[in-house]
Amino acid sequence: MKSGPLRLILLFAVVIAAAFFMWQAAGVKSTPKPTLPPAQTAAQPPTPTPAASNPDLLPMPGTASAPGAGLPNTVPGPDGLREEFSEKLNQILTETESTDDAARQLLALIPTCNTAEQVEASQHAANLLPDTEFNKASQFILNPATPREVMEVWYGDSLNRPVEIHLPLLVEMAEKAGHPMQEEAMNILDVILGPDYTENRPGLRDLAKKYLAEQAAENADAAASTPPAAPAPQPLPGAQQ
Repeated sequence: MKSGPLRLILLFAVVIAAAFFMWQAAGVKSTPKPTLPPAQTAAQPPTPTPAASNPDLLPMPGTASAPGAGLPNTVPGPDGLREEFSEKLNQILTETESTDDAARQLLALIPTCNTAEQVEASQHAANLLPDTEFNKASQFILNPATPREVMEVWYGDSLNRPVEIHLPLLVEMAEKAGHPMQEEAMNILDVILGPDYTENRPGLRDLAKKYLAEQAAENADAAASTPPAAPAPQPLPGAQQ
């Protein structure tokens, strides 16, 4: 186990790194515009097949469900937010009753968009997607073909989620040769895992599993030591409600 002051320093460094990437990825939200004739949708390039995650690493929450279908294929042609995209985005955000459903629809929309639209849809989807379904967005981080701007949105968002979500993703990125954010992932792992990882990079998966097990044990201890909430006071007999 790491000492209290060291753990606070490591957690502070992770928060600073997460804030940096969220700042880089953040953009000004667009205001959907009235409907105009939709632009013609260009043919999309073939969808690459994502690499399977190593089952030895503790999975992210929600990985029992199938990952989202389709990877981000940048639509050829002029960039910028098309009118048909703004209309569809507005429809999803204003007419979908469940935020979870809205997030799923946005994830399905991303592969049909150009890069600017993918960033815009990703920013909205990241705000709505629950932790238990984040695996559906992991493809946008792990697939090297993802546009860098889109990858940074999801990477920064993952760092603000529980460690059992972002640590497995960091491991995958660090071990994926040629991944465009491999160095950034390794730097964050240096902060989280400390000298054990810096001096023993081949042992990454074992170190990550050990760290997650330690975190789970600490969370269980904290939950067990937390006193139950006091019951709500009951009104006196005859008192007005």
